[in-house]
Amino acid sequence: MLKSIRDITGQTINREQLEEWYSERDHLKKKKRATIEEKKRIRKLQDNIYNMMYIPQYITVAMESVSDYRKIYENGFVFNGRWFKRLSCSASQARVSTVVFCDDSIRRELKRRLDNGRDMNHLLAPSKYNAYFGLYSSATKEVTKPRFCIVPDYCETIPVDVDFIIEKPVEEDDIIEPRTMDIEFNRFDGSGLISPQMAEQWGKDLGEDYTPCQFCIRYAFTKGMVNEFDFVEWCRDENNGNYIIKDVYRKERDLREIDVILTEGQVKLWDSWDSQESLEKNGDKNGIYFGVTKYTPKEDKKVLTMNYQFLQTLNLNDDDINSLSKDTVNYLQ
Repeated sequence: MLKSIRDITGQTINREQLEEWYSERDHLKKKKRATIEEKKRIRKLQDNIYNMMYIPQYITVAMESVSDYRKIYENGFVFNGRWFKRLSCSASQARVSTVVFCDDSIRRELKRRLDNGRDMNHLLAPSKYNAYFGLYSSATKEVTKPRFCIVPDYCETIPVDVDFIIEKPVEEDDIIEPRTMDIEFNRFDGSGLISPQMAEQWGKDLGEDYTPCQFCIRYAFTKGMVNEFDFVEWCRDENNGNYIIKDVYRKERDLREIDVILTEGQVKLWDSWDSQESLEKNGDKNGIYFGVTKYTPKEDKKVLTMNYQFLQTLNLNDDDINSLSKDTVNYLQ
């Protein structure tokens, strides 16, 4: 979102200069006794950083009440001589009652770019669109655009034992009865695949000296995790050399020419474009890139703090508990 605003307003960031300012500022801050001149230099460097990074067209506002939100949503507000109107509110922002507002002079162009040429007549729930559009607020690191395809989710219906609740009037107790019901499970559930070669490239793009095995990604109305897996090798050894699949648009794809397999559950509005080519063409035109929000570390953490709510669902006996706590007990001893 911020990159798109900079593109619209012509604001540029000199990354090399920015890194030099950060490096000099941090070096001066580490001094135990900075001189008056050095303190002035720190303030000057911080001002330089703020001035280069500040985007005056973008404001987040924390709401104190529904009435405040309704008023500011309907009327907007003026700040530093700019007229601001509501732009978006991601799921994480909604949890802390925070809404993004944008300078109205660029808001329509910004929404046009981020809507990415989708079919505006395609019906969808406003709440879902709001959450999906809010994905553009995620902080990401840009990575190489892969050759990708979008495949249908694999869903499976299985019988599940449940406590079925029959609601009664408020003065009566609800009825709870055991039932076995057929429930559909999405076995992919927002998870895709990335080839070892592209995973290695993304590791380099992220400045790492290793290859992460999982990446949390963003693209046009896209989120989810991709996991490193050599699906080309799997097709050769386990699928009788058959590399052809059909994507969500019913087009055949050769997996030997694919770097990343995404699922329809990851590309939230995939059916708002008539083809993947249209989705990609609009993405390239509107400056929407593949980004990574987080990825697996080089090593697992040695210490992991957990909430008891996770642990109490585990089926542990005394031996399991002794094994699980062995390293901690040894450390304390």
